Amino acid sequence: MASRRRFVRAAGAAAVAALAGCASGSGGDATDTTHSDGSSGDDTGDGGLRLAGEAIVPADVPDGATVAVSEPDLHQLVVDATQTDGRVDLDRGGSGPGRNATLALGAFEYVAFEDETYAPSASFAEFAAETAYRYELVSVDDADAPERGDDVLRYPDLSEGEQAFADQLLASGTHTVGPHEQRPPGAEPFQSQSYLRTDDATYRIRVSVGDHAAHHMLSLDPADPGNDAQVVTVTDRVPEPAWSGVFAALLGAGSVSIEDVAGADALVNYLDGVDYVTTAADVLSVDVRGASE
Repeated sequence: MASRRRFVRAAGAAAVAALAGCASGSGGDATDTTHSDGSSGDDTGDGGLRLAGEAIVPADVPDGATVAVSEPDLHQLVVDATQTDGRVDLDRGGSGPGRNATLALGAFEYVAFEDETYAPSASFAEFAAETAYRYELVSVDDADAPERGDDVLRYPDLSEGEQAFADQLLASGTHTVGPHEQRPPGAEPFQSQSYLRTDDATYRIRVSVGDHAAHHMLSLDPADPGNDAQVVTVTDRVPEPAWSGVFAALLGAGSVSIEDVAGADALVNYLDGVDYVTTAADVLSVDVRGASE
């Protein structure tokens, strides 16, 4: 098990730095620190709040570790995946971790969330790899539609499956097939600008097609792992949106100041008892330094 997050008292840090300087005969080496706003400076052990860490391979996260998420939409992704039988999308308007990156939450062997354990699976869909369809019936006068032809569907002539699809349209006027769904076989003859004729009415068929943006997906399937499996616990805490910049800066710098971060104390509390933070694409070790009582 990895060591838990360390809170170092400011006075203690200063004392250690001073002793190190005396032992070496100098003022000690300064550690380069990047501030959460992207600026850099020297960490001279003045007790300021800092977040230290580095990216690690998800498989190297030890069994039993506690993981927090870096952004609110990742928390919602986990919640939705536990409540959905199938895949859920990371909805960022086509942005996200990038095509060659694995969604980090899907790279763990097992995850525990709210006292349940799941086997995660992540996938990625390119732009237009998944398509949504919306079928709509618009009532028209019989005189405005041809009597017969390939573009006229007569209800009595439809197959059982096609009639079932027609019944759905007639009941609600519309039917939507989501990007994760397959179009029902009965929908095949229903083409845009064709007609459906029942015993007492005629309808024009409209079909709208929408290509889905590139997106990452996550599924969480209930599981019962063995004793030697990697199970990490995802905390049921929602981070503040502003903190995402802190974790992004940490990924590149290894150490960032959080003195000027809005809600710095809340960020420290958010990370209490947490070993790692997962962004969309990376898992970071985390260590809050300079926190005092």
